[in-house]
Amino acid sequence: MPQMGSAGARFGRNFPLENVFPDESRLLTPNPRTVSRELLTRQAFQPATTLNLLAAAWLQFMVHDWLSHGKNDKDRMVEIPLADDDPWSQRPMLVARTRTDPAPTPADASRPPAYVNTKRIGGRLADLRQQPGGPGPGARLRRRQIARHRRQPPARRRRSPVSTSPA
Repeated sequence: MPQMGSAGARFGRNFPLENVFPDESRLLTPNPRTVSRELLTRQAFQPATTLNLLAAAWLQFMVHDWLSHGKNDKDRMVEIPLADDDPWSQRPMLVARTRTDPAPTPADASRPPAYVNTKRIGGRLADLRQQPGGPGPGARLRRRQIARHRRQPPARRRRSPVSTSPA
């Protein structure tokens, strides 16, 4: 699939379509807030012995750079029930649903919902990491050189400024 990973392309499926229709009756089973509180709440400080805060921040940053479903649909909310002792300030907890891709043809209307990537896989920062000189010092100059090279007609190009192989 040449468009896989490009902005505007649908996310692929790993299951047959007949198995991916959402089951709204089981959406909150188990309750995601209960799972979060029981598995992720710390009662006491637990030092990370092999992973530091910079690594966690980097992972959070990278995941947001890899893909995006776009802005969530604030017109369609999921109400998450809360336990009586839950300190969450809003009751019930409201979470906006992921925006679905509208069916492109009437024939697709009977298919399960699909979701669209709004970013290139890897995003702009991964693009820079693939180029020599980026994203560190000299990246802007290198990007201008590459852009200038790509604007030339193929007959006038000598060899790519990013090529590492001989002409």
